[in-house]
Amino acid sequence: MKKIIPLISISALLLAACGESAAVESSPTVVAAEMSEATGYTESLSYTGYAAADETKNFSFLLSGKISEVCVEKGEAVKAGQVLAKLDTESVQLAIDTANDNIRLAENQISQVNTNIAVQKLTLEKTQIGIDAEKLNLKKIQDSYNSEINTIMTNYNSVKADYDRAKELYENGYISETDFEDAQYALDTVTETLNTAKSNMENDVGLEEKSIESMENDYKLQEQAVKNSEDQLSAAQISLSQAKTALESANKNLTDSTLYSTVDGYVTAVVLKAGEVTSAGTPVVCVKSGDQVINVGVGTADYPKLSTGMRAEVSYNGDTYEAAITNIALYPDETTRTYNVEITPENCDVAMGTLVNVQIPIGESEGCFIPISAVFNSGGVDYVYVLEEDGYGYYRTVRTEVILGTLNSDKILAENLETGVYVVTDGVTDIYDNQQVSIKEGVAYE
Repeated sequence: MKKIIPLISISALLLAACGESAAVESSPTVVAAEMSEATGYTESLSYTGYAAADETKNFSFLLSGKISEVCVEKGEAVKAGQVLAKLDTESVQLAIDTANDNIRLAENQISQVNTNIAVQKLTLEKTQIGIDAEKLNLKKIQDSYNSEINTIMTNYNSVKADYDRAKELYENGYISETDFEDAQYALDTVTETLNTAKSNMENDVGLEEKSIESMENDYKLQEQAVKNSEDQLSAAQISLSQAKTALESANKNLTDSTLYSTVDGYVTAVVLKAGEVTSAGTPVVCVKSGDQVINVGVGTADYPKLSTGMRAEVSYNGDTYEAAITNIALYPDETTRTYNVEITPENCDVAMGTLVNVQIPIGESEGCFIPISAVFNSGGVDYVYVLEEDGYGYYRTVRTEVILGTLNSDKILAENLETGVYVVTDGVTDIYDNQQVSIKEGVAYE
């Protein structure tokens, strides 16, 4: 059986035999290289558009209703801003009047409720003052009775002591029955006085506490009345807001009840007549404009980035024309699933149907740009060769996949390439990955 020697072992033996000289190839290929740089640029969306013939615009109302008047005839020349048709506004005017009435009612209710709340809060404040005064009066009554009872108690204790001595003397025969009866009468009198004072205190304090309790109950009722009024105020404010919203909507409908031309041109068709009912979006008048536009199909990813009024550039046959976005379709085309964007160029006159290049700047950015000559394609993937020092005074090529972006003169944006690296710029189809190369004289590599 033959013995199989692994390739890695053979390579190791060869390297050991050759020493360091194996690290340097006999004749390294000479290449040109250039450092990738971070460059500021205008980020743009690029499309291919086509010049459209005179455009026909179908004008329709934004709401449904009965047409009261068509103000133009077929073949008539019209100007931008000219009235084309009107809807009957009786129901719209009724909605405006109703909204204004509701606003007045809500404002009156808010004013009345605010007045009620002010009165109720004043009453609440007075009730609280009364409660505080009654509590102070209760304390005075308690203090007065306590002082009186303390005095009576002092007298009672003295009379009770006299009674106890008289009783003892009487029982031992030292005083007469009349003297003992006088002591008994004095004790009964002071006891009755003490009990009367305590009873009066209990009655007067009880009456005062009931008065305070009644006032506190009134205070709670008044607090609830304030809360109820504040709830009414909140409801009235909501009604006012709703009425104002309804008025805004009705005023918008009133404005939308008049159909205006947005272009200069002439009427090609009057689709509906006065007295007929139209739905929102149904064409009423068709106008052909004399303006030339460039139509571009925009995908869903770029659609949110665009808006009417944005500047653009149209390039054709080496010439560039300033332009602006004038219309963006609300819905995508059912076939292409792209949104049609109309771009109106300035001082541009190309044959209808001609394909042109369109650039729409969307912001300033910064990226890594490399010469176009540094890029090669293999299997549908874009690559460049990046140079790395090999430690022997030469360099190794590293094939690196790149994602290409915006073209800037003779350089192109490599979105995933780091700045500050050197890439081979010439003869990239004649070298291969991990090849030892040297730098063409006059090109610095740091």
